[in-house]
Amino acid sequence: MIKNPAKGKFIVLEGTDGAGKTSQLSLLAAALRKRAWDGPLPRIVETKEPTENGVFGKLARSLYSTDNDGDAERIRAIVNEFLPSTDYRWITERMWNALGYIHRRQHISAFSRIGAEIRSGRMESLTRFLVLAFIFDRFQHRVEQEIAWLEAGDYVVSDRDFLSGLAHADAEGFPWREVLQIHEDVLGPLFIVPDLVIFL
Repeated sequence: MIKNPAKGKFIVLEGTDGAGKTSQLSLLAAALRKRAWDGPLPRIVETKEPTENGVFGKLARSLYSTDNDGDAERIRAIVNEFLPSTDYRWITERMWNALGYIHRRQHISAFSRIGAEIRSGRMESLTRFLVLAFIFDRFQHRVEQEIAWLEAGDYVVSDRDFLSGLAHADAEGFPWREVLQIHEDVLGPLFIVPDLVIFL
């Protein structure tokens, strides 16, 4: 976990489901755009996690909704569709080959193993599978978008970041300290602490 080294600013809104994060994020972004700036107006980028278009973001959204309903057959169907997909194979290969952090590979292997268990009807490790999906989505989001935005000097305003992941996992009986360690293992130097966190 490191302090944001980029010239841009990373602002995160955290809160429970239904707390109004999406609405407040839009209001905050609009206020920042109207603010009087000493220099050139930075670009204000609105984003959210889990992502809507990322491979793991789509999986996390689908699983989280279905998991809340306790529909084991639907969970199996989602995982059965996801694991053999070309997108999944491509992004995990990219993550596997990313420089540094050998522990990331261990978590990718665990994710694939648990996915196989879920496909066979064993749901014992579903929470870990979901935790890994959220963190892998965060890794992809950092690599493909957020780091570039921050390095360009943009203000990135996000609906959720890692603190939500800690809270959600802990509520499901998965120790938050272990979730924090998995973040360290997977994100490595991309595990950037927000410049400002607003709790709703």
